[in-house]
Amino acid sequence: MALAPGTRLGPYEVVAPLGAGGMGEVWRGRDTRLGREVAIKVLPDRLASDPTALARFGSEAKAVAALSHPNILALFDVGESNGTHYAITELLEGENLRALVARGPVPVRHALQIAYQVTDGLAAAHEKGIVHRDLKPENIFLTRDGHAKVLDFGLARHETTFRDPTDTHSPTVSAFTEPGVVVGTVAYMSPEQARGLRVDHRSDQFSVGTVLYEMLSGKRPFRGETAAETLTAIIRGESEPLASSAPSVPAPARWLVERCLALEPAERFDSTRDLSRELGLLPARLSEMGSGPTVASGLVEGRPRRTRRLLLFLGASALAASLLAGGVFLGRRLERPPEKTFQRLTFQRGQVTNARFLPDGQTVVYSAAWNGKPSEVYSLRLDNPKVSRPLALPDADLLGFIRRSGELVLSLASRPTPHWYAPAGTLAVVPFSGGTPRPLEERIQYADFSADGSLRAVVRLNEDGNQLELAPGRILYTSSGGYLSHPRFSPSADRIAFIEHPGNGNDGTVMVVDREGHPTRLAGPFPGIEGLAWGPRGDEIWFTAEQRGTGQVDLRATTLEGRERVVFSQATALLLHDVSADGRALVSTVGFRSRVFFRGPGDVEERELSSSSWSVAMDLSPDGRKVVLADSDEFGNSLSVRDTDGSAAMQLGPGWSARLSSDARSVVAMVPGEPALVVYPLGPGETKSVRVPGLASLTGGRLLRDGRILVVPGAEMGRKGRMWVTDLLGTKPRAVTPEGIQGQLTPDERHVLATAEGRRLLYPLDGGVPLPFEAKGLGANEAILAWAPDRQSVFVRSPSGEPFPCRIYRVDLRTGRREEVLRFTPADQAGLMVGTVFPVRVTADGRGYAYSAPQKLTELHLIGGLR
Repeated sequence: MALAPGTRLGPYEVVAPLGAGGMGEVWRGRDTRLGREVAIKVLPDRLASDPTALARFGSEAKAVAALSHPNILALFDVGESNGTHYAITELLEGENLRALVARGPVPVRHALQIAYQVTDGLAAAHEKGIVHRDLKPENIFLTRDGHAKVLDFGLARHETTFRDPTDTHSPTVSAFTEPGVVVGTVAYMSPEQARGLRVDHRSDQFSVGTVLYEMLSGKRPFRGETAAETLTAIIRGESEPLASSAPSVPAPARWLVERCLALEPAERFDSTRDLSRELGLLPARLSEMGSGPTVASGLVEGRPRRTRRLLLFLGASALAASLLAGGVFLGRRLERPPEKTFQRLTFQRGQVTNARFLPDGQTVVYSAAWNGKPSEVYSLRLDNPKVSRPLALPDADLLGFIRRSGELVLSLASRPTPHWYAPAGTLAVVPFSGGTPRPLEERIQYADFSADGSLRAVVRLNEDGNQLELAPGRILYTSSGGYLSHPRFSPSADRIAFIEHPGNGNDGTVMVVDREGHPTRLAGPFPGIEGLAWGPRGDEIWFTAEQRGTGQVDLRATTLEGRERVVFSQATALLLHDVSADGRALVSTVGFRSRVFFRGPGDVEERELSSSSWSVAMDLSPDGRKVVLADSDEFGNSLSVRDTDGSAAMQLGPGWSARLSSDARSVVAMVPGEPALVVYPLGPGETKSVRVPGLASLTGGRLLRDGRILVVPGAEMGRKGRMWVTDLLGTKPRAVTPEGIQGQLTPDERHVLATAEGRRLLYPLDGGVPLPFEAKGLGANEAILAWAPDRQSVFVRSPSGEPFPCRIYRVDLRTGRREEVLRFTPADQAGLMVGTVFPVRVTADGRGYAYSAPQKLTELHLIGGLR
């Protein structure tokens, strides 16, 4: 049907046209349920009955639905209304990359940043087995806030495809994707794609190289008078070298483009994640070459780096000599800034927990958990970093180093705590030369010693959080509702810098306290902050933190007066470990991901259901057919529901702490940052927003079978949480449990089961005296994952802090008999954040389960030339 402003497609209202191409029309629209603006893509009437066009339209929807990434266009919904097939996506404001390239070559750093974001999105797609196969400037959108978005997955995977030749400036060849058939846009194809061979993720890398070449030079690498001539040039590798078409581009950037444009796929990157990482690190490496090209760098390209530096040094020396001969004095104002260098120090897969320089400045000691194994302590020499020597200290994490005694400060047998980023263990010291660690204190999360070893600062876990102590036992600062981390003595040992976190996450503020316990707030709050050390001159505190609203994690500094500056910035997130006196920093590059896995009763193995790089399984239907997923990125949290057979997810909207209703017909979620709930229907119906009057905070909610009553955990202002009953109209809530007591709904939906004073009690929803609950075989603090259909048995898990394997038990409440029914371990345990494996859900029969496996993957690097 013909569209016009005001037309309704399901719950979506057409507002105004945005554009049209051979494959569809795009309109600005409005989601009448959520009141947000969206983009509506529809098939034109001439293609509405074309099975090939419909197949491609469905192919794109399925590909994008499997992805959720900040650099990939978000798909909200698909549908059909009166014969019109439509897809609902986020509404983007900005321009496509073609418009930018048409204005001429793109500055190097800007081009690298765009390519980094594009490859980060492609890496997420490739990790799910999806290959784009039609990457080009028209399919890369640049938003007004500086984000690159990959569009148009219509040729992704191995689906039947269709494309009109007028879709792009470069001719497009369309057909089935079996071997021997060509598909994609000619000028951006890989050689194997041009030959009609099967392609994988490395084909997209070739397209990235082509796009990056065009950004840097202003023209495409492969050109011909006809599409056939262009294909021939690609197959033969006949392109003008980037050094000729864009001689001002630094050599490292040219080399990366050349590797992407290698004729043989094996000569490109093993994974697109590796390519993305290289693009993220490249700006730092380019800083070694200064702000632009030099005559010397052009003359010595291809020679060893030592030779190039020698020639640069001789040239600089000759210049200095001539200036001095003319009576010119070179003062500090004319000093060149030191060269910045970036060197990788570790090469295994896992998590570096801490690192320190030793006094010689050439030895680094660090602790890491590699390839899913327990943490160990290692040392390495900077002149041979590929050889790390284990120090025979198993199940130990490095906390610091005592300069005078030469002893390592360790945490032994560290175990997770309620603070996700701060495990606790036994504080011990051991000579770097070897020996048996000597225990000092227990329940210690962080520690630091003064240089002479006479003073010790520790962060000790307590019942309400933790506290900073000047040992033995002098409390300098106590956390208030959160925790403290990363204490470091100043060089004169008169102050201790640390980070205060308001909750259990890694947001926080830089603090300093003197030895009398007088605190000063210096910098922040930051939405993410980890890692802290005193600067090389001792007059600043260096730390790694995320600047609010940017998602960028930089190495920053603050003076004791609170003046901040950025010391070092790059696209990859950093975590600071230590700083040397000559301005070198030990940092980790950090990557987070969380994957969701499901296994049903008839499944031979687990299958992944993640919909983004950070997915959490919020809930699982009792029959195991649906899972509620929460995805997080720098733009917030979004929810979806997915069938566990692996079919496409249905996008719901923003939210967290989501649970299925008792009848599994809707999802109730907490609205981030607000004391409100949102109820998303999974079938026909309107989304409802529910504000609960009188409550300052909520942590979730459950809708009863009647579809009206809500049971919510929440708290009044300045009070502890409890359980409440309200309804979808937002009626003033009525308390079910006493203050400070929360619990879970029973299967009959008549009571809340909670523990009070060591006893399990049933609190009636309609009021009245709580009843005792006899539960043989259950531990006092053991949470019930699910109730069996007979309501006489429940399912519980091994303690959440216990390392894998995770065990699920069925407990008979009448006899106390406990039987293990499930046991599982993630296949990939590298960097696994044990203790934050949240939550685990099981089916009512105890034969199926879903869980989330969060990972933190880090690499240790040395940054030189900082000041």
